Amino acid sequence: DSIAIKQVLGNFGLVAPKCVVVHGEQVTFLSYKGIASISRTSEGQLQGIDITLSASIQPTIDRINWSSVEGACAGTYDNYLLFAVPLDSSTVNNAVLVYDLETQSWVSIWNGDLISPIEFFDDGSRLVVLNSDGAFREWFTSDPWDSNTPLEDVSRYDSSKFYRVGDNVSSNQGVIY
Repeated sequence: DSIAIKQVLGNFGLVAPKCVVVHGEQVTFLSYKGIASISRTSEGQLQGIDITLSASIQPTIDRINWSSVEGACAGTYDNYLLFAVPLDSSTVNNAVLVYDLETQSWVSIWNGDLISPIEFFDDGSRLVVLNSDGAFREWFTSDPWDSNTPLEDVSRYDSSKFYRVGDNVSSNQGVIY
């Protein structure tokens, strides 16, 4: 009935509460040094690596606006790790760094007027993103067309409420997907 605290990585730490993702036997997170990872060995021990997962994209990591990083978030979908961060002078997440778990490489940086995630929701079959403007948007959809106007049946985000994938937004507003 006792809990032991063991330091795994002494020189890394999580910089934003929603910018951590668990995938398989690994935990990957944004630190001030870059995107770091901790894994469990076959013996059940936790192991960290001094070299960040993001070492190959360090020039992009150096562009993160660290004074606005508290809103950064991470998610996973299919074989991708997604890290939404504020780049340059942005005060909201304006870029998503995309890591492919199959190829073990960074594959893209997504940005645009409709990309400003503050949280990712994955129900196992689809990925929905809550943007800083309060709009829920489905990503990785088979429909290649997106409009500038979120679906009218999805209400704006209310920070005083707790949302879960599958919950009704309100009695006449449908289900969050």
